Amino acid sequence: MQALQSKDRGMLNTALCNRDESVLIKSVEKLPIHNVATLVKELVNLIQGKTASSLIATRWLKVVLTTHASYLMSNPDLIDMISPLLEIIQTRLSLLPMLGNLKGRLDMLNAQLSSSAETGSGTPALQPGLLVYQDIGEFFLLPPFF
Repeated sequence: MQALQSKDRGMLNTALCNRDESVLIKSVEKLPIHNVATLVKELVNLIQGKTASSLIATRWLKVVLTTHASYLMSNPDLIDMISPLLEIIQTRLSLLPMLGNLKGRLDMLNAQLSSSAETGSGTPALQPGLLVYQDIGEFFLLPPFF
């Protein structure tokens, strides 16, 4: 609540990273009604970001939408608040068939590799290398060659 009022991103991210479901639910239930729209906007912005923050924001958004559904349905700005979210969902859903095809191809390759390893024929990629280089993990500075 303080993070929303002060618009402190660091404090908000710390509060949102709490994984305890009961704390999440209680926090959303105690949220003043005038801060719900601000929280929804912040969560939608987080969902537009990277995968980790998107996952966290999705959990919070689910609880906010179920807890404060009546307020959000009566809010005339609801469409403006969640339209970026709807665009993200549509974009990700349009990529789903291509990802399914890719997964199928990878599963087929994996099955072929497994079956060839079981039959003993092997493929050149699965055979041990002729030369193995082991890095010692240290970097040495070489003098210039001038």
